[in-house]
Amino acid sequence: MAVDSGLVLAALERARKRIAEPGAWCQGTFYQKADGREADGHGDACRFCGYGALHIETRDPLVWAYATDELDNMVGGHFPDWQDQPGRTQEEVIAVFDRAIEKRMREQENAHG
Repeated sequence: MAVDSGLVLAALERARKRIAEPGAWCQGTFYQKADGREADGHGDACRFCGYGALHIETRDPLVWAYATDELDNMVGGHFPDWQDQPGRTQEEVIAVFDRAIEKRMREQENAHG
């Protein structure tokens, strides 16, 4: 079943915005509290991994699947494994989101072009 590419693009853009602020990104858990401990849910979280940010930004399972597949494709494997590697930076993670967003934007332009 196909999903509206615009919904996937919007979820990627919102998730990127969520992790782009200084100190807003984390590794090893979906959500993290200000003190660095894992958050039970996003309500008390102030830091997010890439998948965690996407999880907040879409509750639609198809949009989630397409968006996470897009990130996985950008890194040539499982995105969480890639982003949780020691030494990985917030800037590198944001760059992957940027590439995924650019790809989705080009696809939309070609579809409507």
